[in-house]
Amino acid sequence: MTDVYQSSIVIAADQPVQPTWQPASPVLVRLAGTSYKHLHNLKFERTISLFQVILRQQRWLDNHTQAIVDVLYGLIGTTQGSLKSSLVALKRDIFNRRLPLRSDVASLRNLDHPNLRGQVLRFRRTLQQLQRAWREARLVFEQELQAKRRLLQQSYAQPAFQKAVQVASSTLASSLPRYINADPSQLRSRERKTEVGAYQYLMRMAGKTSPFSHFGPLVLGSADPKLAQPVAIEGQMPQARAVSQLRRSVGGAIRNALVRIPAIKADLPLRLNPSSFVDGESLVFSRLRQQLDDPNQYFASWQRRGKRSPLLDSVLAVFADQQQLSHAELLELLQTQHPELAPAKLAQTINQLLASGLLFYNLDLPSDYRDPLLALVDQLADVPSTEAGQVRELLQSLAESAQAYAQATVAQRWQLEQSMRQTIDQILAFAPELKQTSSQLGQLIVEDVVWDDLAVHLGQPLLATLASDLAPVLECGFQRDGRGPAQSWLLDIFTHAFGEGGQTDTILGFAPEYNRLSAHSSELPMPRINAIQQRQRRYGQFLHQALDAEREARECILDPQAFWQLAADFGQHNHYGSTSIQFQVAASSQAALAQGDYLVVLNYTLPGFGRFLTRYLSLLPTPSWQNYVQSAWQPLHNNAQAVPAEIVSVLEHNAQVHVPFTKHVIVPPDEPSYRSQSIQHGVGDLSLAHDPVADQLRIYRRHADGSQQELLPLYMGFLHMVSLPILQRVLAQLSPSSYHMEQLRPREQTLVSRKQPTNAISHTPRLRIGRLVLQRESWNVPTAAIPSSVANDEFMSFFNWYSWAEQAGLPSEVFVRIQRPLSSKHLNMWTNHKPLALDFENYFSIQMLRHVIADDQVSLTLEEMLPSPQQQWFDLDQEPYVIEFQVEFNRGGSV
Repeated sequence: MTDVYQSSIVIAADQPVQPTWQPASPVLVRLAGTSYKHLHNLKFERTISLFQVILRQQRWLDNHTQAIVDVLYGLIGTTQGSLKSSLVALKRDIFNRRLPLRSDVASLRNLDHPNLRGQVLRFRRTLQQLQRAWREARLVFEQELQAKRRLLQQSYAQPAFQKAVQVASSTLASSLPRYINADPSQLRSRERKTEVGAYQYLMRMAGKTSPFSHFGPLVLGSADPKLAQPVAIEGQMPQARAVSQLRRSVGGAIRNALVRIPAIKADLPLRLNPSSFVDGESLVFSRLRQQLDDPNQYFASWQRRGKRSPLLDSVLAVFADQQQLSHAELLELLQTQHPELAPAKLAQTINQLLASGLLFYNLDLPSDYRDPLLALVDQLADVPSTEAGQVRELLQSLAESAQAYAQATVAQRWQLEQSMRQTIDQILAFAPELKQTSSQLGQLIVEDVVWDDLAVHLGQPLLATLASDLAPVLECGFQRDGRGPAQSWLLDIFTHAFGEGGQTDTILGFAPEYNRLSAHSSELPMPRINAIQQRQRRYGQFLHQALDAEREARECILDPQAFWQLAADFGQHNHYGSTSIQFQVAASSQAALAQGDYLVVLNYTLPGFGRFLTRYLSLLPTPSWQNYVQSAWQPLHNNAQAVPAEIVSVLEHNAQVHVPFTKHVIVPPDEPSYRSQSIQHGVGDLSLAHDPVADQLRIYRRHADGSQQELLPLYMGFLHMVSLPILQRVLAQLSPSSYHMEQLRPREQTLVSRKQPTNAISHTPRLRIGRLVLQRESWNVPTAAIPSSVANDEFMSFFNWYSWAEQAGLPSEVFVRIQRPLSSKHLNMWTNHKPLALDFENYFSIQMLRHVIADDQVSLTLEEMLPSPQQQWFDLDQEPYVIEFQVEFNRGGSV
């Protein structure tokens, strides 16, 4: 491959100075967990060679059969007797693609027709060759299938692969040994099922990068503007270092069981629901996840409202002073305050408050950077019962096993998992009414793998390319969306509820009201979001018009000045802006990369300001996150009035756990923090106000003396905001790093649609600006155009898919996304399914796709594999590896 990049854009030298988007450091580098050769070696080279022979012969027959039939048809009416019978037989055989008899062909000598006999002879010879090619291809396929299965068995036998599958699917991992040791020519149905499932993980490990486990190890990277080469690599023989921990959802299930053990909960202090607040004569609170059987379910928008009473006011007064009272202590105190009530009635009332969710047993899983099991161990130290001591020992053992899992061998991992499940079952058995076992908790472990002794540095040529080619696109999206659609949506609903310049001291009450109004937004005035939607439509039309002008081309090259002009037309926002870009680099070799022959390929965007790093910084060697935070926050410090305060929001998801980034924290209800109380700000002490000058919502902390201080809320969690409960979502939308630039590419735009026949494949050219590939070349395949498979015939199914791709002009290697209807039974896989690497020359790849789509009514989106396997310039020990980068880009301006 040569000339990956050929510039066709000339920018005048006298262009005015444009806003800059500058890359930050450190850079997150993700590698494939194994070399791409494991997939490349699975190509069926000999079978594909015969497929090509078959297709060439079929094309010749398709192009000439009808012409020969027409000539014979014309001659039949001019002949009689045996000659006519021979011509009729010839016509019939040729039309039906049957081998003509030699005697019928010989009869053509009696005709005075130029070339007819030669054409019929060639037809007969081609048909014979085709029949031989079919027989040979089927035989070669069976031989090659067994050979390739042996390669699969070798790949599956690798310890790193087995360890990764153990974390992802212990059920599949348990079936691997049987497949690895099976005879490739005599696979049973169970082993074939294992083959398909394991191949999907092998594809993920070699053809893509994944942020977890051995599927995709992490490598420390940096952006170094002083480096003269595009990319510099330090080290060649990395050492894998794994870090494992228990899934936080498992910890949540254990906590849920502990508060139901009579011998433990009797000594646990009670806690008032932190979402509660007084609204006139009513008490309002939300049911929190700690009262739910499933700790991953959130009903923060489900509010309960109860009428106040003297007894209820007494309960509120008790907890207003943050007293630590057990069930028995609270009962005794209420008896002294309300002697007119019988003890049984008071006990019943307390139980009702516990059942309603207003009170709950205080046993916390901290939402900050800490092992939740050890947190439970510490809290149970104050419980004197024998059962509490036994549970503490079991929890300590479980935490140690989870940490030891990372360094264990494949066999030791099985032993550890069995031991951990037994330990969990022992803990859960203390609360038998739950009727829960470890088997219902799914996978137990989360693991990260870092490759130490390896670092990748981005230098000035690549950084300059990124800054110059990305800047007009990012600036256009920035001016198009302002602070982001989510913040504009929130602003519209807030000002509708409280007016321009309005304020509320009850964020806990506004969050569910915001959720309710969001469901009826069509009935509300939404000027800000409507303006953004109009600009988004114009942006989408601009991109689609560019593509329509090059509909037949393979590539559409955009003028950067068109983006700058569109950005100027959209507005003059000048606040802080940040986004992180995930991209790959396509080059034929490291030498070509050094010479400037490369393309930068955009994969997707994430919220900026370090959110993509939060999950991983503490894992990387010589972490420099303190320096990163200090430099990255400099634009935010322009607003000296506001105190940066991170929103604590981990919930029950390991991806949210990260090192602290701010001195102060905002603590939503049910998100306990282990940090000092003096730096925690509960949501109940906050007010939310609209600044009409900046057209921005601001958060203030109210002090006891009546003064207030502005907080700058920072959401540094990893999850997308739509995954958060409604209160956390409202807070996160106020963060200057909450927004990431979506809809940068036409396929992310749903505003402009093209009508296509139901069985036609539609093509979209590659979209490029400078060296930046904004969107890969793609093909949309409707349901009716997807090739059919042949039941119980692997060979014909392989041929059907290969010939379909060849006739459609598709690359041999593509990425495929599966779009499923909303009503599909596979709700977790519908629309925008994670892309799968598909190789039409690899039977196992096609087998995997056939299995994933099954018989569902799906459509497919195929994208060119860019970088292609021939453009994987990054190699270790002379073997190619897929590599991806995440770099944060920041724009100047005030908050």
